[in-house]
Amino acid sequence: MKQTSLKSDRVAELLDAITESTHESRLEAVTVALERRLRELEGGNRAERTLGWLEHAVWPRLPKAERGRAPSKEEQEDILGF
Repeated sequence: MKQTSLKSDRVAELLDAITESTHESRLEAVTVALERRLRELEGGNRAERTLGWLEHAVWPRLPKAERGRAPSKEEQEDILGF
């Protein structure tokens, strides 16, 4: 069996947050996360891939004031060219 040692404060923070929320062991949390990521890379569910892309690539780039706010009717019409 190949051993892996990760020395990253960010990884430790993320892992702690997940294990506190899920009550999984650290090993189980890492296994679940890696299996989920591998399924994404292998094609997985289109909706899951889209949501992952939104969560990691799109939403973090939005100004905080705009997150969770739907466009007004006027903004929608402007976007659609009405």
